[in-house]
Amino acid sequence: MGAARDWYGHFILYLLRQTRRPSRIGGLCAGILLRVLPSPRGEMTVRLWGRPVTMEAEHHLPYIVGTNPLWGMPLVQCLSTLDGTVEFLDVGANIGDSVVMIEAFDPGRCRYTCFEPNAAWRRFCERNTRGLPVTLLDTFVGEGQAVCLEAGSPGTAGSRAAATKTGQRSVPLDELARGKRVDFIKIDTDGFDFSILRSGAGLLREQRPSLFFEWDPALWTASGEDPMGVFHFLKERGYDEFCFFTDAGMLHCRMSGVSEPLLRSLITAALSRREIDNLHWDVFAADASRCEAAAVANARAVSAARERIHHWHRLQPAFWQS
Repeated sequence: MGAARDWYGHFILYLLRQTRRPSRIGGLCAGILLRVLPSPRGEMTVRLWGRPVTMEAEHHLPYIVGTNPLWGMPLVQCLSTLDGTVEFLDVGANIGDSVVMIEAFDPGRCRYTCFEPNAAWRRFCERNTRGLPVTLLDTFVGEGQAVCLEAGSPGTAGSRAAATKTGQRSVPLDELARGKRVDFIKIDTDGFDFSILRSGAGLLREQRPSLFFEWDPALWTASGEDPMGVFHFLKERGYDEFCFFTDAGMLHCRMSGVSEPLLRSLITAALSRREIDNLHWDVFAADASRCEAAAVANARAVSAARERIHHWHRLQPAFWQS
């Protein structure tokens, strides 16, 4: 049954990819089949970055990676700018996909502490990272406020600060990291990222770990956060260099200091394309030499991929592989 379910899930994934290829007839036929066939249910194991990854069959990740070959790669490229063994905090670990991806391209470099309060995803995270140096915690990270999980699309967290005191208390990053070395922090919590960074103000000032976080102006605004405020906050704690990558995995620009006109343009671009392709940014905050190295590594990866990636829609960060 498991093998049959995996096969069917792969077939549905194949049809989803076909709908995004630049062939009107092929895309139309695939779209019709998707409307007729039932969605896969239960669990599914697929190979991502050359490694088996198990998840709910309706999880978005295989489709995202399959149609965007550079998706997620800036994280690997930014991590590569650090030397030696890296103490890595993964806040919003989901099913462990960041750990799997890093181990596929840069194995044995990191010791991971993963935070994933969603029990459904945490069980997959545990399975997908088994045998790796991973400490997995169910803690909400934040400023001590009550937090609950709201239902969202498969593969998204939907965590929000609870309006009442009935949610689980979040624990500040400063408290969780007390007495520990931290070299790199990755945060992906669907708009809750700034609260997590604020909760680690002491850690950021004292240790200056490299930061990699999702910056989606629409989600941040919906969470009551000022999208520009995080950059002033980080500058006050010694972060003065930033790289902005598109959600498709390509460098868009760098920023030295805090340029409000530049930030306003990035916010405007993301909001204007919200209903087209949901453009948002991944931000790397580190010193100038690491930002430069990450930018160069990304440019080389994009250039190397030019022969196997066909960009067929100017507005969409969607690609298909030949």
